[in-house]
Amino acid sequence: MELDIRRLVGVTERSETRFRMDDGTLVILCTKCMYTPVPGSDECIGCMVDSMAEHGSSDRIILRTGKDIEVSGRSYRVLREVASLKRWSMQTRPLKNRCSRCPVSRNNVMSAVWTEFPRNCIEAGRAMLTDNESTGEECIVCRDNTERALEHLEHGLDRIMGSMRPVAGRGDGV
Repeated sequence: MELDIRRLVGVTERSETRFRMDDGTLVILCTKCMYTPVPGSDECIGCMVDSMAEHGSSDRIILRTGKDIEVSGRSYRVLREVASLKRWSMQTRPLKNRCSRCPVSRNNVMSAVWTEFPRNCIEAGRAMLTDNESTGEECIVCRDNTERALEHLEHGLDRIMGSMRPVAGRGDGV
């Protein structure tokens, strides 16, 4: 019987992982992470995107464990594009007091989106927007801008996912 260690430990956040730059390579230190480092898992994808969004891109990624795992080439380029979308999607200017508590502010909606990334992330943002009715002209404008940003993010993610389809004529799917 195969056990899912993640469920046994109950870890739900990616915040334990640290990273550093080493000669143009983003090295993610996975030793304190409670997840098994599997580059294709939701947790690792999310962690790599979070790390690149916070630090910036590099030539490649190394997942540092007892046995290093390198992510480069086409997979790395896809992660870099998603990290760029994440950086773009989050507002950088400080929000006014009332706006910072608003559940449909861009930062709150995008935070929910990126928390759910890579599965059902756009739906998480849409649910927040449909569950809340904003009033006031300024709130309506902000909500409309957030909806447009979410649509733009969805199109960007769809474009990136479309680029991941196997290349015709290549049996390896890369």
